Amino acid sequence: MRFVTGGCENSIKIWTLSSVDTSKIDDENITDKVKIEILESHNDWVRDVAWLNYVGYAHDTIASCSEVNFIKTSIKF
Repeated sequence: MRFVTGGCENSIKIWTLSSVDTSKIDDENITDKVKIEILESHNDWVRDVAWLNYVGYAHDTIASCSEVNFIKTSIKF
């Protein structure tokens, strides 16, 4: 399971959950179960992000928009 977030630190975070059973995740073992990849591509707050999952293709696309109306697209393999 993966999802993407943006925020006031001017970056996009891709969260990858390594465990299928999310009921076993707590504050003590969260670092063992979650991998976070950080994409630093904005100079201001990231206000919106969207993930386009290309089923059957080799890559996905993440689009993001910052506070100053800058749009960035990242391709994940």
